[in-house]
Amino acid sequence: MRTVQTQLRALTAALCVSLVPFMTGFANVAHAGAVSLDVAFKLTDLDYRPLPDAPIRVVFGSDPDWQKGDAGHRFMTDSKGEARWTQEAVLTDRMRKHPTNFASSLVSAPQSTQYLRVGAEMTYLEKPWLYTEDLYRFPGGDTLLDSAAIYTRDDRGAFTRQAKQDKNGWTIDGLGGLVLTTPGIEAWDFALDPVAGDPSGRRWTLRLGFKKSPAPVRR
Repeated sequence: MRTVQTQLRALTAALCVSLVPFMTGFANVAHAGAVSLDVAFKLTDLDYRPLPDAPIRVVFGSDPDWQKGDAGHRFMTDSKGEARWTQEAVLTDRMRKHPTNFASSLVSAPQSTQYLRVGAEMTYLEKPWLYTEDLYRFPGGDTLLDSAAIYTRDDRGAFTRQAKQDKNGWTIDGLGGLVLTTPGIEAWDFALDPVAGDPSGRRWTLRLGFKKSPAPVRR
């Protein structure tokens, strides 16, 4: 009996030791707080052809003034429809269930994720709109997109007027009652990851990919 107990204690101790590097790395990721984000942005058409010379502004929801028209980083896409820069942000812990099939979701527990709201001001129908996405980065590396929204300018120039979405499509301020079946610009490629080998956990990368639809034809 003592032999079995001794073996169990030894196995438990070995398991704890083996988990130390994993748990240390997880702690660095799980409570990231303020980080430096190396951002890679890309804008394409629906066939994934690059859209160059497009005016873009990217802002993060952790900025208290994220809805103001002058917040964030403004740039033009290059000949490949791309841009790269480094920007500060704050990642926060949020509990979220990993998306699975319906049966698995009934028994799965929420996980601690790193959450970041990303906004990109882009022009559609010759109007500047702020497109936002909520990102949840799971411990295994998967990034979930959720709660896509569109904001238009208010009388002070801030993007506070949220478009309405229902089964008929998108009703957006300034379109004279026109309802869009699609938002015009949609996210298609996102990834949020810590920089490998960074012991501080404060350096991250963010990949943002959007695709733009042609303007709708009025009949």
